[in-house]
Amino acid sequence: MSSNLVKGTAILTIGLFLSKALGLLYVIPFYAIVGEENVGLYQYAYIPYNLALAVAISGAPLAISKFVSKYNAVGDYATGRKLMKSGMLVMVVTGVLSFLVLFFMAEPIAHLVIDADDKNFTIAEITSVIRWVSYALLVVPLMSIVRGYLQGNQKFEPTSVSQLIEQIVRIIVVLLGRSS
Repeated sequence: MSSNLVKGTAILTIGLFLSKALGLLYVIPFYAIVGEENVGLYQYAYIPYNLALAVAISGAPLAISKFVSKYNAVGDYATGRKLMKSGMLVMVVTGVLSFLVLFFMAEPIAHLVIDADDKNFTIAEITSVIRWVSYALLVVPLMSIVRGYLQGNQKFEPTSVSQLIEQIVRIIVVLLGRSS
């Protein structure tokens, strides 16, 4: 048990480190493509997206991980699977609701987040960026619940790999989306 925990922690740490390193490296081409003056546009969408994501996920992956691990320890694997299924349903519902709120409330949110002094961006531009990032709320909550379930089953490699893939896809989408 202890060696599995140490191995799992090491795998998660390496995966997280590589994911963060990729996140730092993509900033260079991102600034070159977007231009330093337009990075602020993405910053306007960051806080509303993170708030919506926090509401959508609301600690469920950690809870799933903890309870699946608990039920597995006593040999009740069926309850862990039922918990996963109900957790996935909850994540789909909260993800879709968070997406809908962020997507359809993008313009009022844009009015709230824009600086009164900002003459660089229009409400329409900020609204558009908020709407684009809102689509992630349809997928990320589901992915997080799967990660929690896998961690509860002491399977840490998929979590690390999915973090790396998620970061690579995010980088590709941001860079391609901005260059087109």
